[in-house]
Amino acid sequence: MNDDSEAVTPLKAVDAGPEPDILLYDYSKFLLTTTLLAFGGVLTLSGMDGGVRPQALVVALVALLLSGFSSIAVIGWIIAARRKGEAAPNMAWTAHVIAIAALGAGVGAFTVTWLFSVM
Repeated sequence: MNDDSEAVTPLKAVDAGPEPDILLYDYSKFLLTTTLLAFGGVLTLSGMDGGVRPQALVVALVALLLSGFSSIAVIGWIIAARRKGEAAPNMAWTAHVIAIAALGAGVGAFTVTWLFSVM
């Protein structure tokens, strides 16, 4: 019943791990979700006591919007590149760094402003 004449060849001897484009895609989706949660949190906390200056609120919200739009752009560029069978463009990696920095700046700016308004 077992035919020994057939040789089984593995596709890959060692698994190289996930592709960098797929990791970037997944991380960009995570950043977008985190940005949306932070955006909602900023709007919620700023409406609770009214002590946050509007200028500081606008700065934080614009930084969070930049993070969200950059994450969406990265996701779109990766999808377009995968449809063509190419690697993700370098601007996707640059926009990814911008998304991380803008998320940190937006959350940090609001946190400092909100803490000073509460004290």
